[in-house]
Amino acid sequence: MAKKRRRSRGDSNGLVSRRRVLAVLFAGGVGAAGVQGTGAFSTVTGDRPFSVGTAEDANALLGIEEHDPTGDDGSSVTLLTLTNRFSEPLTIDRVSVVSSGGLGIDRSDLAISQWTLQPGAESDVGAALACSTDTAADVELRIRASTTDNGESVDLTRTTAVTCQAADAQCLTGSEIELEGETVPCIDVDLQGGGEVEIEAENSVVNGDATVSLGGGGEVSVELEGTEIRGDLQIDIQGGGSVSISLANSTIDGEVRINTPGGAEVEVEMENATIGNGVVMNLGGGGEVSLSMEDGEIGDDVVIATGGGSSVDVEMEGSVIRGDLAVDARGGSSVDVETEDSEIEGERPDA
Repeated sequence: MAKKRRRSRGDSNGLVSRRRVLAVLFAGGVGAAGVQGTGAFSTVTGDRPFSVGTAEDANALLGIEEHDPTGDDGSSVTLLTLTNRFSEPLTIDRVSVVSSGGLGIDRSDLAISQWTLQPGAESDVGAALACSTDTAADVELRIRASTTDNGESVDLTRTTAVTCQAADAQCLTGSEIELEGETVPCIDVDLQGGGEVEIEAENSVVNGDATVSLGGGGEVSVELEGTEIRGDLQIDIQGGGSVSISLANSTIDGEVRINTPGGAEVEVEMENATIGNGVVMNLGGGGEVSLSMEDGEIGDDVVIATGGGSSVDVEMEGSVIRGDLAVDARGGSSVDVETEDSEIEGERPDA
């Protein structure tokens, strides 16, 4: 009488044993290549010279769930969840990053919740996100794992879509700001009672507006060298005071607006500098205005309005104003405009 064939114990609980893998390979004369042709996505190897493909279904030797996560800058997200479907413990030997696009995720950013999995256990593969702007990319990981007892191993790659959302821009708000080789979202200084504000920037970029507001009187100094403000520069001093703006090899893409209802002393110096739009100065209580340009350009009108008894001096050398130079100085005021190798494309004050 023929002996009864014993049934493998590895069929229980949806787990796959090493014997089951061998049976798949050799039953009916099916070779390894035939098994791999059934939608396989990676290989499992044993202590004999063969490999077998694994399929994405409930009986896969290593279950993998791709989360396609979205997270904020500075947060951590789960990329994949791994499930041990072997009938013995599985050790995750290595998880590496094949590619991560613009997200810049590398191995040091990864976190594995469990390195050794009992049959049926799960482990999450997470990553820390870092982005200055909203970024989406495919992240491809390579995973290597092996069983503890019988020497089977898994080597596969998986790709998941990841989105990193940049944090809301935070403007600089201090009364003393110094930048050197930095990029900041914006500047917004608001002193309700007035005071002194000093902004110095060298080889830096302000991506938005730079705004200074003083509720009372005060002094504002802005000194830029090799720097770009990609928005407007606006200064408001309600109680009168002084404004000093120095632009050297710098660019303000937007407009410069200075508003001092109580009057002020305003000095703007431009050397090899550009203001993309116009310049508007409103000195309601009178004062002194000095605009000095050397190899500079203002891309639109320059409008200066002052109260009585004011003085307005404009000096241009090798420079251009691509609009009008309009000065509204009330009684008792003086206006002096000097140009050398320069051009005012629009109208200018009468001599």
